[in-house]
Amino acid sequence: MDDHTASAFSPAHITGFFKILRNNSAGAGFTLEQGMETAVKLDASLPPQSSINLPDAIVSREVVSSYKQYLPKGKFTIKHTPYFPIGYGLGMSAAGALSLSFALNKLTGALTKRQAIRVAHEAEIACGTGLGGVRAESIGGFLYRETGEVERIATPAYDVVIGFLSPIKTKSIIRDDEWKKRINAVGGECINTFARKPSVGLFMRLSREFAFETGLSSGKVMGIMESCKNCSMAMLGNTVFSIANTRQERQTAIKAFKSQDIKAIIASKLSRKAAI
Repeated sequence: MDDHTASAFSPAHITGFFKILRNNSAGAGFTLEQGMETAVKLDASLPPQSSINLPDAIVSREVVSSYKQYLPKGKFTIKHTPYFPIGYGLGMSAAGALSLSFALNKLTGALTKRQAIRVAHEAEIACGTGLGGVRAESIGGFLYRETGEVERIATPAYDVVIGFLSPIKTKSIIRDDEWKKRINAVGGECINTFARKPSVGLFMRLSREFAFETGLSSGKVMGIMESCKNCSMAMLGNTVFSIANTRQERQTAIKAFKSQDIKAIIASKLSRKAAI
């Protein structure tokens, strides 16, 4: 048996507010300490085919198709290991695409790092699962973008408490003209305000405004945000998050989410870690 293996990691990413651009986005958000691990194994002794361990892995299949001309013959086994659930607004589709592209590139050596990032980004766009997550996860940190280059803001490794309710199909939002008008009107104002003096406090305030004013927050999410003034909604998922500066603030956020009958709660950290 002739085996070759490679693996890669991409952090998850939370977006607080955004604006839809052509095949991209502007906005603000941050990466988390955990995300997606992807391992690729090639068995050159078996007939050509690919096997992916996650169901409905449309983005992964799109990434693989972009590498087909570079892949040696044999069976590819792809194993994604997500730390967070997929479809809940933590950029996990982007993390899967990016970590897979990096792993395949380690195996083939066919592309530059920039090209490997582009493969993942274009797969997300083609599948309608995201807009700017791949770019953010390839950089890492607390980031914002108006129209030009992505800007990184220096921040401590704040605790982040995340409460998961239900997924949202990203495509149903970002490819809908009415949603796009609403998002861009509110998101554009948020980005302009944030760019004048970016900070974590302002990010949370504007994230809440964006969730309320666009109407993206469901009744349940809206109710949680009204009760918990220091939390907002992760875009795009029925998921709430709170940034905590101290252990006490973290415990307060966890307690507040539990009081709202949120069953799935995960504590993470804001991280400067980029995909590798």
